[in-house]
Amino acid sequence: MTDEQAVAVDPLDCEAWAPVRRDLRRRDATALRVMLGRELDHVIGPDGEPVDVSGLLRFWARFCQAVYDEQADQLADELGLPPTPAGSRIDWDTVIDGVFAEVTGQFPAAGTDLGARCRATFAVFAQAETIVFWEYAVVSSEVAATRRALARMAGEGIVGATPVADACREVVQLCARMLGCLEDELRVEAAMTACAVDSVGLRASVASTGLGDLGDDVSALRARIVADKDLDAELAGHLDALLALVADDIAGTRPYFQLLSDAIAPASAAFLANLPGRRADSGVAAALRQAADRCRDFEHGPTGSWSVFGTEIRAQRIPLETAAAALESGVETLELTGAEVTYLYPFGLPVAATGTDVLPELVAGERPPDDAWHPVDMLAGARIVIDDAPRSDGWLASSSVQEKDYRAFRAVFPDHELILTTADGLTYAGLDVDVLLSGMGNHIVRVKLGTDTQVLGSGGGPVAWSPHDLEQAVRRGGQFAGSEGVLLRARTPGVADGAACGSLLEFATRIVADLARAAHEHGASPEEELDRDLAVVEGFLARYCQVLVTVSRADAVSPGGGRRSLLDESDLEGVLGVQTALTAQRSLAQSALEWVAYPRADAELRRRRTLGGRIQREVIWCAGDLTALFVPTAPHWRSVATQADVHYASSLIGVYWRRQQWLRRVVDEVGESLEADQGASLQVLRAAAKRLGEAIRHVQLLVDRANEHTLSQDQQGREVLQHLMGLNGVAELRQSLDATVEAAQSTLRALTERVADARADAEEEAQRGRERPLQILLAVLAVAGIIDVLGWFNEGLGFTGDRTWWLGETVLLVAAAGVLWWLGTRAWQLRDRDRPKDPQETV
Repeated sequence: MTDEQAVAVDPLDCEAWAPVRRDLRRRDATALRVMLGRELDHVIGPDGEPVDVSGLLRFWARFCQAVYDEQADQLADELGLPPTPAGSRIDWDTVIDGVFAEVTGQFPAAGTDLGARCRATFAVFAQAETIVFWEYAVVSSEVAATRRALARMAGEGIVGATPVADACREVVQLCARMLGCLEDELRVEAAMTACAVDSVGLRASVASTGLGDLGDDVSALRARIVADKDLDAELAGHLDALLALVADDIAGTRPYFQLLSDAIAPASAAFLANLPGRRADSGVAAALRQAADRCRDFEHGPTGSWSVFGTEIRAQRIPLETAAAALESGVETLELTGAEVTYLYPFGLPVAATGTDVLPELVAGERPPDDAWHPVDMLAGARIVIDDAPRSDGWLASSSVQEKDYRAFRAVFPDHELILTTADGLTYAGLDVDVLLSGMGNHIVRVKLGTDTQVLGSGGGPVAWSPHDLEQAVRRGGQFAGSEGVLLRARTPGVADGAACGSLLEFATRIVADLARAAHEHGASPEEELDRDLAVVEGFLARYCQVLVTVSRADAVSPGGGRRSLLDESDLEGVLGVQTALTAQRSLAQSALEWVAYPRADAELRRRRTLGGRIQREVIWCAGDLTALFVPTAPHWRSVATQADVHYASSLIGVYWRRQQWLRRVVDEVGESLEADQGASLQVLRAAAKRLGEAIRHVQLLVDRANEHTLSQDQQGREVLQHLMGLNGVAELRQSLDATVEAAQSTLRALTERVADARADAEEEAQRGRERPLQILLAVLAVAGIIDVLGWFNEGLGFTGDRTWWLGETVLLVAAAGVLWWLGTRAWQLRDRDRPKDPQETV
């Protein structure tokens, strides 16, 4: 049998390995873990005992969950590693090195052939499980750390120069390279997330080439292993099956990246290049159809039928066919000549014991006259200056309290400008950025990008946006912005650059985290509270980021380059690309031209989400976390006022959420303290009731003041706010906050009853204390009276000198007093038993 014939025999086509291949193909780790358990079953570890396979697999499952959750602290405790500081990135290299050491530490010694075999099996298992991770979570940092750990295992974890050690070492090296290819694939996904067509094509080419080279090396190693006479046949078959798993995954993966680089990306780029002039519709449509046909061939081919990338190709094909059909039908396409996208990151600062924000100095924007400590001078590594935020006359306050609540300030960066570099290599300079701060606690980080934002290298002047440009801009606000760069670049000589971040979300997170640290330091709150805040900052901003799209000038471009201005809502009908501005923020992109296939909203949905009619010269659409303003004929002052409405409606998210968390914490702390002290004194109960009542009143007053703000001077402004808050998530947060207040009131009622019972008990005890001296006096008088009576009686009978008689009378007197005392005590006990109890005391 030749080497080629030996390799042609499928080692996975058997009862032991077929389930492993099947599960890996569908990205299920179950059979993989069975395979590893089968390999380690009955293997003797370095301590002379069999490997605890069940314990090892449970440990690995905990590690996988830590990867999915991006929470490695519990695992770090198990490994004896220090916890990750709040707000810091997890050191996955250290964690995964610890995981690998824990697992391989149960294997036979690294210098033995059996130890080498176990490590080779584990390497294939680890790289296959990492591929499975990708289907469920974005794990780029973990992939890179696992690759480095496998590379170290190949270089240091397998020692010796035996044929078995050499073969196993090569297997581990190929697994490390496989994860290197996976990193290339993740870079393609990052470009896809940003819908960066050119970057997708270039990175997909790198990934395809790397997979092809790796596939060739896997095939060559399999041939050498099968032909090596120095290797035991059973071991050779085992290593061949491991490598066959790797080869099988490459066979199902590489065609997808080849199609991306050779067909999908070029056709998509041609479509985008044609949008401004629409002079090559027929040729571009043909290229799109050809790329779609190649995708369909893969989908229905033998590999596409089982590869998970067959589904990815289908997601790519549908927009290609939709774009081709649009060009063939002569539909108009949208072009934005005057537009801006504003990213709004609402947040609330840590709440002091009084329920108010703990940064009065920052909100006031003034340094104390005694030059005392000022909480914040820098944000995101750059100096800030605080000044008054402009406010339109529609927000005139009617009282001094409202003036304090609604007066707003903003922090700006006088020495820096915000630079954004996209995944496709475009660099936007001078994005508008500031931090809006309000006395009511509804704060926002605000970043603005528009068609008039300078694009370096473009020659200056506004740059028109296609729907694809708008799609990329909208995606930039959340956690699925792809691989981009954000920098606070110094524009003042002698000043250093500020923060460099990977996204606008990360940039906003840096700012809010800096404010949270200052707030906790200023309020001298416990360190664990700061850790808790920093742990949720990025997730909160990602969840509640709001995007505002404002379109002031737009055209519809027809085949051949004809244009017509879009002036009212009816003009938007049938224009390809309008839905890009009307679709809520997106998750991971499924294709490079995803926006082309966005469905048109049905009539009922449009009616609910659109505010027009009496709102003259404006169309306001709210799709949850995205609000679109179409204002081509509205005066600037009108659109500015509406934008302020959007900002305010968004800002309530931060203050409502923060106060809800604060009120929940107060309720929990009160409940925990009372549960820990079932016999709490009346003073303690009163203090707890007072604290909870004040917290409830604070939240209710806050909500009331927030609603007062919606009573703007004109009905139009009130309609806008009501419309926005009903759709952007504020209404749901308000309902959730109301439910928390109701739960707190229920707790307060139970606590009030407990206070009343404690007061009654205290009053009874006080009454007893007041009555006891009188009872003693009466008892003394009664005893004295009885003694006088007995004296008279004894004199009458002539027993005055009889000691025995006097002793008997004394014993009788004491016994009678004891019986009376017992009867009184018993009466009090029966009274306490029959008194109604607090329902909480009977639980």
